Amino acid sequence: MAGETWVESADGVADPSMTGAFVRGRRPLGRSTVLPRLDDEAGGTALVHPSEARYAQDTELGKGGLGVVMGARDRDIGRRVAIKQLRPEIKSQKALLRFAEEVRTVGMLDHPNIIPIHDVGADETGAPYFVMKYVEGRTLRDVLDDLRAGDPEAHAHWTFARRMDVFKKVLDAVGFAHGRGVVHRDLKPENIMVGEHGEVHVLDWGIAHRAQMPDPSGLKGADPLGERLTQTRDGAILGTPAYMSPEQASGKPAGPASDIYSLGVVLHEWLTLTHYLSDLEDLEALLEGVRTRDPVPPNQIETGLQSRVPPELSWLVRGALAKDPEGRYASVEAWLDRIEGVEAGDIPIQCAVTFQKHWLARLGQLIDRYPTQWMLGAAAMLAGAGFFVTGLVGIAFALGALLL
Repeated sequence: MAGETWVESADGVADPSMTGAFVRGRRPLGRSTVLPRLDDEAGGTALVHPSEARYAQDTELGKGGLGVVMGARDRDIGRRVAIKQLRPEIKSQKALLRFAEEVRTVGMLDHPNIIPIHDVGADETGAPYFVMKYVEGRTLRDVLDDLRAGDPEAHAHWTFARRMDVFKKVLDAVGFAHGRGVVHRDLKPENIMVGEHGEVHVLDWGIAHRAQMPDPSGLKGADPLGERLTQTRDGAILGTPAYMSPEQASGKPAGPASDIYSLGVVLHEWLTLTHYLSDLEDLEALLEGVRTRDPVPPNQIETGLQSRVPPELSWLVRGALAKDPEGRYASVEAWLDRIEGVEAGDIPIQCAVTFQKHWLARLGQLIDRYPTQWMLGAAAMLAGAGFFVTGLVGIAFALGALLL
């Protein structure tokens, strides 16, 4: 499957007009340490003021279309951080503007499920970078790989309930961004990280769009941005093909509804362990599949690796995957409210199977609340009670047949 293919060729065209643009009028040096420390060689009795590179980079943590993320140690504060830099071959004005906009976009998203930016600067060559909080964890792609491999520990840990807990935090972060006019445009398992203690972070806002974002179309330089952009008759396609919305696959502008569709694809795969377009390898076929193929309902997929997805969760996925943006959830918040309603049992009757479970659970609560009365009247009410339960289930299934 071409799910991890970027829709763009690398932008290696240098723009001479941008040479030193980020450092013109400034010294092209990176950050230096400013805090004193005790001199170990003097027995820890004297203060020294070393001037050395503040950030000591070590291992590569990840690489995307425009940038590379390195792990580093902040020598002044004494903590581990992550540093994102533009890839050396990316030098167009558009790429620089995109990178700067990522800094400003993430900087305005102060949310527990979005990694904050600590600092911004330029290295010795004048290339910009920004410093983020370092977080440990695994991406949903890593977890999905374990689940697909049949890892028993992974399956024991990642119950459907726990998977939904993670997804709700993702929705909370994306909904927060939408409320501030920011659309992510590249939501996929690789861009969602889960920590050992249940932390969840939505990553890589590199191609996010905010309402007041400058339009780079009038700038000089090559048209492609990193490795994510291509031109079609209808316009530019931004995103990862297997997770983009039909409107993105058609070159149309992406809005909040586009993120909702991408998250619907993520949730479908997160629950079923399969991607709805996994049989398509060719890029054009993949884009056509995004535009025209409806995913199989999750509760109808049998993988042999886990039990079937509960019907009520399958129903929750369906509302995000309409090909027409108008047919999807009105907002991320509306989707989150629907999920929490299903979990609480306070749900609309459009979900027939959950409606059945809801009323059978209510009946059980009545029996638990008044056990003595039920026992005393059991003999006399046996036939009536049996008729009542049978009738209740029958009514629920009848409603289900009408509503689904």
